[in-house]
Amino acid sequence: PLLDLTRQGPLLVDEILHCSDANTEAVPRLIQAVAGVDFLTELGLSPSVLALRAAKHRLHTAAPLHGEETCEANAAGLAALVMWLTPEDAWNLLVTAMNDQSVPRP
Repeated sequence: PLLDLTRQGPLLVDEILHCSDANTEAVPRLIQAVAGVDFLTELGLSPSVLALRAAKHRLHTAAPLHGEETCEANAAGLAALVMWLTPEDAWNLLVTAMNDQSVPRP
């Protein structure tokens, strides 16, 4: 995704979140780009925030009955995001996966 880096402060955070929503495949690269950027962390944007948002999106859009290859791709995509989660956000993702009735089930 193309980021408008002329934005500043909260508008830049909104731009990054918009990009992560538009292309979840790009989220691992976005996470690496924001990792260690104190300014963004102060604004509430951390690798864990991006990873949790993208992981929840993957959970809600997964198609559990579309074959083994699709399931493996979904698992690999989630695995790439989970490693960036804080323990609290990992717990949040687990609770969502187990309790949210809008998450597709096989």
